[in-house]
Amino acid sequence: MKNTRYLAIILMMLLCGESFAASPYKVEERSGRKPSWVGKTEKGYIIFSGTGTSLEEARDKCMESIKQEIVQAVAVNVSSEILSTSHQRSENGKYDVYEEYRSDIKSVAARLPFVNDITIANAEASYWEKRLNKKTGERVYEFCVKYPFPEAKRRMLIDEFKAYDKQQYDKFMAVKEKCASINTVEEIGHCLSEVESFVAYFFDETRYKEAVALRDMLRGMYAGIAVIEVSNTPGEYLYKLVYDNRDFTSSRLPRVKSDYAYEATVQPAGGSLYVVKYEYEGCVPEEENSVELLFNFGGTTRKHVFYFSPETANATIIPQGTVLVAVQPAANDLLPSDTATMTFTVRSNVAMEYMVTEAHLFLPEYPTMQLLPTETSARFIDGVNTMEVSMVGKRSSEARSASLTSGIIKIKDVATGKESAISLRLPYKIIY
Repeated sequence: MKNTRYLAIILMMLLCGESFAASPYKVEERSGRKPSWVGKTEKGYIIFSGTGTSLEEARDKCMESIKQEIVQAVAVNVSSEILSTSHQRSENGKYDVYEEYRSDIKSVAARLPFVNDITIANAEASYWEKRLNKKTGERVYEFCVKYPFPEAKRRMLIDEFKAYDKQQYDKFMAVKEKCASINTVEEIGHCLSEVESFVAYFFDETRYKEAVALRDMLRGMYAGIAVIEVSNTPGEYLYKLVYDNRDFTSSRLPRVKSDYAYEATVQPAGGSLYVVKYEYEGCVPEEENSVELLFNFGGTTRKHVFYFSPETANATIIPQGTVLVAVQPAANDLLPSDTATMTFTVRSNVAMEYMVTEAHLFLPEYPTMQLLPTETSARFIDGVNTMEVSMVGKRSSEARSASLTSGIIKIKDVATGKESAISLRLPYKIIY
C-alpha cells in the first residue's frame, strides 16, 4: 500500500515536471496574485486580455478589444431589428432610418460618444504579467481586464445608439433644406463640409445615396454659377453672379487680367452687383480689346471675358453684351439667301423713336449681307434697350467663324430726322 502511494506521488511529480517544462514562458513580474476570473467567462461581464511589448501597449489592446465587443453587441442587436422592419415607411413618407444597414456599421458605431466612456477606470478588476519567452528570450506583457456589461447597460447603449442615429439624420435633413436656398459661393463650401460628414456616417444604403446625391449636387453648383453682364461701357463693366435664376454673391473677388486695359479693380457695387473699373487710354479700335475675370469656384478657375471699344467712349448709344444671330435658312434653292436676325443690348443716353436705315456688319460665315427693309420703327429709352437688325446673305461653307462681329449701324430719329451711326464690335453666337 505504501509502495503504491509512493508510486502515485512520483507519477504526479513527473507530470507536474513535464507541465512546467512544457510552459513556453516564465513570469518575471505580476501585479498581484492571479485572479480566478482570468481566462474565464462570466455573465454580465466582458473579460479580455491583450499583449504588447510594453504594459501600456498591452493595456490599450485589451481595452480596444473590449470596445469592439461592446460595439458589436450593440450593432448586432440593432441589425436584427433592422431586418424585421426592412422596407417599412414612416407616415411622413421617409424610409425607416434603420433600413438596410451596411456591413461597416461596427466602424460607424465605434465613433459614437458612448465609446469614449469605455475606459480602464470603469473596469471592475485588472491583472497583468510580464513574461519571458524561454525559447526566444522575448519579453512581453499580458494585460487582463474584467469589465462590467450587464443586460441593462446593453439595452441602454442600444437606445443611445438609435437616438444618436436619428439625431444625425435630422441634422442632415436640416442641411438639405438649407441647401435649397443657398445664395453665396461660401455657403456651398460650408454645406459641402457638413454633408461630407454624413456621407462618411450613414451606413444604410438609402441615406448614404441621399447624402452622396446632395454632395454631388453641391459640387455641381460651382459649375452652374453664371457670370452675367449687366452693363458694359468703356472704363466700367458691371456684372452679377447667377445660379438657377437667383442672384449669388461671393466674398472672394476675381482676379483681373488684360493685355489692353490697366489699373483694373473689382469692387461690390451694391446688392448682388460687382463693378470692374479700368483705364483704356492708348487702346485702338482695331484690336480685340478685352478683359479677363478669373474666378475661383470650389478650387476650380473659371474665366469670363468681356470686350470694350474705345471709340464708343463718348457715344450716346453703346452696344454691349453678346450678339445673338438667329438664322432662318432659305426656304428653297430659288431663294439662296438665309435670313439672319441679330439681337443685342444697347445702352442709350437718350430716349427716341428710331428706324435702322443702313447696316454694314461683318460675319465671316456671311461675307456679304444686305439689310432687310423695315417699315416699323422701334424705341429707345434712357437706359438699357434691346435692338434687332434683320439682314439677308448667303452662307459661306469655307469661312471660319471669328470671336467678334464688327461694323456700323445707321439709325434715324423718327421725330427729328437726325441720323447717327452706331459702331458695333462685340462677340457673337449664331443659332441655326
